[in-house]
Amino acid sequence: MPLPSQTNRFRQPTPRNNNLRETNRVQTLHAAPARNFTTESERPVSGQCVLQMASALIFNEASGDYQPITILLDSGAQKSFIKAEMRNRLRLPTISSTSFTITGLGELQETFKSNEVKVTLKGLRSSRKLQRLSVFIREKLTSTTKLALLSEADKSFIKREKIMIAQQTLRPSELSPDLLIRQYLLNQVIQHHNSVIKLPSGLVLTPTVFGYTISGASGTFPPNNGNSDTQCTPLIAATPVTLTNDSYKKDIKHLYELESLGINTQNDIDEAAVIKFMDNYRKTIVIENGNITAGFPFTEEVRNLKDNFSVALRRLQNLLRTLHGDEEKLKLYSETFASYLQEGLIEEATDQPDRIATRDLRGTFPDTSHS
Repeated sequence: MPLPSQTNRFRQPTPRNNNLRETNRVQTLHAAPARNFTTESERPVSGQCVLQMASALIFNEASGDYQPITILLDSGAQKSFIKAEMRNRLRLPTISSTSFTITGLGELQETFKSNEVKVTLKGLRSSRKLQRLSVFIREKLTSTTKLALLSEADKSFIKREKIMIAQQTLRPSELSPDLLIRQYLLNQVIQHHNSVIKLPSGLVLTPTVFGYTISGASGTFPPNNGNSDTQCTPLIAATPVTLTNDSYKKDIKHLYELESLGINTQNDIDEAAVIKFMDNYRKTIVIENGNITAGFPFTEEVRNLKDNFSVALRRLQNLLRTLHGDEEKLKLYSETFASYLQEGLIEEATDQPDRIATRDLRGTFPDTSHS
C-alpha cells in the first residue's frame, strides 16, 4: 500500500559502527525507517522495477545437507508454494493434501489439488534457521524474474558498508523462483527492528533473515511520444518495463500469464484470440505527463465482479497480526487511513451497505490477489 507524506516523519537511525557489526547479521521488509544515500554525481541505471528475491539454503531430506534455493517474497500471497520439481529433488514427505481455488485478474479461476510439505531454510551466510515452514506444491510459480542491475554507486556503497546481500552474486541475471513465501510468513522472515536502506539509484535494501534483499524501482524510464519520463507505477512494478515497440507483446503476455494469480493461456485453444486480446488491452493504456492510466485486463466474458470484502478483511487482519507489538508502525498505518479518508481516496462502508454509488477513483493501488 502506498503511504502518503507521513512517511517522511520516520526518524533517521544513528550511524552504524562497522567495527561492531556482527558477521552473520541479517534483516527484512515492512521494517524500520529507510536511510537515503545519494550524491550529485550519481547517474542512475535505466529504469527498472525489481521484485523482492532472496537466495537461501533449503534442507535436502535425501542427502541430509542444505542446497541453494531461490525465494520470492510475496506480500500478497495467501499461501506459500514450492515447485514440484524442487520438492521431488529434496524428497520432502507429504504431510497432508488439500484443494485450492485461485481467482486472479479478470475473474479467471483455477482449481487444483496440492500436497503440503514442511521445509527448513537458512541464509547463505547465516546459521539462523526457519524450521518446518508449511508450503504447498505447484508445478510452476511464476515466469523468470530479473535481478537488479546495480549502478556503480550502489555497488560501492554496499561494499563500503559491508552489507550482506541475500544473493549469490550482484551480477544481473534472470531467475525462476523455486519457493514463494506468503504474507503471513514474512513476519518471520523480515526483521522489523532493523532499518530499510535506500541505495543511491533508488533501489531498496530490506533486512531479512537471509540477508538484505534488493527490490523497488530505480532510474528513469524511456519517454513515450515526447512525454516526460514515465515513473514506476503499481502496474509496471508487477511487469517488465516495455523498452521497444516489438517487446510489448512479450511483456503483456508476461502480465497475463502470472501463474501465481491463477492466470495462464495454457488451456487456450485459439492463440490468435489471446494475442488480439493483448493488442486491444495495450491500446487502452494511456501514458501522459509521467502518469500511467490502465484498467485491469478483464476478458470479454466477465460481466459482474464478485464482492471482495471478505478477502480485503482477511488481508487487513493478517496485516494487524504482522504489526502486533509495533505501536510505531501501527500508528503510521492508522494515520495513513485517516489521511485517505480525509482526501476522499477511501470511504467507510458498513457490512451490508444499502446504497451503492459509483464514482471515479483517484487512488492507484497495486493488485495483490496472487494466491
